[in-house]
Amino acid sequence: QVIHQTGSRDKTDWHNFYKQQNIPAHVFAYEDHIQDFYLLANLIICRAGAGTLFELAFFAKKAVVIPLKAKTTDHQIANAREMAKRYPDLFIVREQEALLSTLTQLLN
Repeated sequence: QVIHQTGSRDKTDWHNFYKQQNIPAHVFAYEDHIQDFYLLANLIICRAGAGTLFELAFFAKKAVVIPLKAKTTDHQIANAREMAKRYPDLFIVREQEALLSTLTQLLN
């Protein structure tokens, strides 16, 4: 099962995507009680915002962290790498380009 927080600007029809793949999914943009989903998760795939990283550490959840690379700042990359040093048993950091390349190879 997938629990997918999209963000409010994402216009992708994720409900339909997961349905077509026959994957049970709960998709939402915002949740007041996000801690409930952290507690349910076995693995989290996420960006590297400071709040997310500290929540993952607090709940001791394993995560594949894909830092957002922006033209103006690379703070998510620095945050993710630092947390991976502090919590090597919880955080695996992968750059988006490398991850996309790997997934493309696996799916072709």
